[in-house]
Amino acid sequence: MTYINKKYLGLDYGSVRIGVSISDELGILARPFMVLKNSKNIKTEIENIILQNQIQKIIIGLPINLQGQKSNKTLEVEKFVNDVICKIGIDYEYWDERFTSLQAKNISLMINTKKKKRQEKGLIDKYAAAILLQTFLDSVKK
Repeated sequence: MTYINKKYLGLDYGSVRIGVSISDELGILARPFMVLKNSKNIKTEIENIILQNQIQKIIIGLPINLQGQKSNKTLEVEKFVNDVICKIGIDYEYWDERFTSLQAKNISLMINTKKKKRQEKGLIDKYAAAILLQTFLDSVKK
């Protein structure tokens, strides 16, 4: 039996930090990977992650409001995609990220992460990236 390598990169965009998650080779499970500082070097850093991990597609969290409408943050994410991701030249897809940060905080509490660790900048960002990527992967399996 031959499996197709379909690794995904999940991005939870933030003005200061970007949470990053990666799927397994089969595109079944997502795991928190790292947090990137959103700086002028972000394109190069994302390109390096893509090359080092043989990523085929990026899933980008799209922050829409509860009514399903765009917000200022949505426009900021779209600008990031146009300015960075499109220039990398990799396939990408937006994914609804509503409630991922709240879910990430809850998971952090459920796994008994110590308070000091929970307060670490970026911990929630990479968990949120993993949650949004996992919900995408789950929807693809259906």
